Amino acid sequence: VPIDGALAGNGQLTKPKQLSNYTLPVNNFVYNIPSGHLLLDFSVYPNATLTETVARDAVQKARLDSAQIYDDLPLRSWNTWVGPKSSSLFLAKLSKHQERILDGEPVPLVSADSDGPVQPIDYSFSPDGKEIAFGYQRIDNVNVWKTGSSIAIVRNLSSLPCFGRRLCNNIEVFQSKTNVVGLATYSPDGRYMAWAYAEFVNKTTGPLRYIVYDRITRQNKEIAKGWDYTPNSLLWTKDSSGLIAVAEDKGHVRAFHLPLEFESVSTSATSAPAAFDLDGDDASTVTLTAEPADAASSSSVVPLTPNGAVVAVEALDDNRFLVQHQSSVSPGDLYELTIKTSSTNGVTRATSASFERLARQNEDLAAKFGLSRPIETWFKAFNKTLHAFIYLPPGADLSGKVKYPSAMLIHGGPQSSFTDSFNYRWNPQLFASHGYITVQFNPTGSTGYGKELMDAVNKNWRLPPTEILEGIKHVLNEHHITAPITDDKKVTVLGASYGGYSINWLNGHVKDGQFACFVNHDGIFSMPNHVYTTDVSYVYENNFGLPPWDPKGRELFDLDDPSLYVAKWNTPTLFIHGGVDYRCTIDHSLAGFTALRRRGVESRFLYFPDEGHWTLKPANSIKWYDTVFEWLDEHTGHIVA
Repeated sequence: VPIDGALAGNGQLTKPKQLSNYTLPVNNFVYNIPSGHLLLDFSVYPNATLTETVARDAVQKARLDSAQIYDDLPLRSWNTWVGPKSSSLFLAKLSKHQERILDGEPVPLVSADSDGPVQPIDYSFSPDGKEIAFGYQRIDNVNVWKTGSSIAIVRNLSSLPCFGRRLCNNIEVFQSKTNVVGLATYSPDGRYMAWAYAEFVNKTTGPLRYIVYDRITRQNKEIAKGWDYTPNSLLWTKDSSGLIAVAEDKGHVRAFHLPLEFESVSTSATSAPAAFDLDGDDASTVTLTAEPADAASSSSVVPLTPNGAVVAVEALDDNRFLVQHQSSVSPGDLYELTIKTSSTNGVTRATSASFERLARQNEDLAAKFGLSRPIETWFKAFNKTLHAFIYLPPGADLSGKVKYPSAMLIHGGPQSSFTDSFNYRWNPQLFASHGYITVQFNPTGSTGYGKELMDAVNKNWRLPPTEILEGIKHVLNEHHITAPITDDKKVTVLGASYGGYSINWLNGHVKDGQFACFVNHDGIFSMPNHVYTTDVSYVYENNFGLPPWDPKGRELFDLDDPSLYVAKWNTPTLFIHGGVDYRCTIDHSLAGFTALRRRGVESRFLYFPDEGHWTLKPANSIKWYDTVFEWLDEHTGHIVA
């Protein structure tokens, strides 16, 4: 669209101008204004240009057979088979003539070499456009067992093109032998580059280290040392004095300010003060302090946003940011975050913040449905205190005269979490509005509660479902709101992925009739078999420490294997699976369904041949909910008013 705006003088949309006519689709791009450079991501064959890739595609299309032959891993990823093409970076020049056009064929920056293809993960320009940083992984039979990735830098872009069978000569491997989690980003003043990396090479989820590289002194410096949260994104402030990190925090997703303070910081300031709440005024202001009072005086990583979930952040100026924010009762809208700072000894720290709503795109629509605000609760499970969200049916009678059925939800992962956010899959509002007291549990392994809780699930996958049984007791017997109104004879439990694994585990470890029914979406039936069929075998070798063919490794996998307890499975279960789910393959649900039917236990199988690990197509999603609610109602006797 013309750079002077999308609207013509008459208020009509101006006609966009086509800049390129590439023979392959562009996967992604990044543009740098000062240099006019455009970084493009294409899927190409190893060492091939766009033209050569198109020619090879034509040869493949002309084949009469459809066979694919593999000699190495990986074979598949999520819901697709891995092909001979992979993502690769190209550079083009945007020149201003009579029209703004792209000059010539883009130049490849990265190509395959003797160590295998290079898969770029994340990429960004230096502010002057003379340098590019990108994270990358090797994708070959050796590295498929690892999650290690590196950062590479392409310097002196004006010296390109460079072709050949190896990486371009001016590409420097900058950070290696660790698991860089993308996020390589330059400060606006060009002095620094920041990224996050995992503490161990084979770690698939944090904890991470936050590194700031000084491009003048050529030194790496660590910030936020000891901060226990994993960022979804990193963004520099406009004045280059600090970073904004978006990270999970005890069931919420907040923006945090990270100053350039190169020393350890306290991890205590990890919750927004209670006064900072969007339930009241549209504009909220809070003074940021380290809580509790005995926090170390150096504590400077502080939350900037209220309960709910930050989806995206963009810097407007030095202290103002545009934020997309949502919650379980509010689909995403736009807000302005303004932070006040103070500087001491050259370090700029956030001291207060205001959060003001700018848009109300979904407010009126959401108000029509009487959405249920989540009730946060903490419950004891053995030696831990764990977190959960409770959603009551809208207008629920709290007198105790009415008893409600319940839906207990278990998240996937296991290193994941339920958050106060809006999602079309497994939306707790739909379960609550159908008349079920709905509970989302965040047991051991959940993210956003620190390294210790997250890592405690390793070699102990059977622990979280056992903790959830304690959480269910809390809801039924202890919680002051739910205990009087929850029918203990109409309790259902549902889970997906790891949550589905938990359903299978519970089915072999609960009393007959303890639960009305289960729902298992894409869950794991046999742990040892899963390692051989999933697209991410390395995750399980990392979790359990050994492969399943090692005798000691097999012992560990057997301890957590639900299939060994099929003789005790007696709870009716609805199995749901996508035909192109290569994370947890369909044989797991086929096995569970077969086991229950062979044992004479009622079960049902919902199959989506065109869905992967998630049910994403709108009509399929509606069918998913309809089938789940029908199953729950059949086994609880619930009749929707």
